[in-house]
Amino acid sequence: MIVIEVFAPIIGKKYDFRIDENASVSDLKEEICVMICQKEQYPPVENMSGLMLVSTDRMSILKDELSCAENGIMNSERLIII
Repeated sequence: MIVIEVFAPIIGKKYDFRIDENASVSDLKEEICVMICQKEQYPPVENMSGLMLVSTDRMSILKDELSCAENGIMNSERLIII
């Protein structure tokens, strides 16, 4: 398990997540969206395929089909979900 920070610019808030480095980025996006929507009491996101996770530390778009570890996500990494 590693801890990451995710910034959601559409909401203007940052969130801390504990994630499994072996999970796919696609699964991570779904988990992030579900948790943020629940916390902020927003309706669920219907189409997550249009969302991207971007590493602000490395300025790179994460590949959905790869695991978090394969994408190089490290402890304390800062990501943006757009």
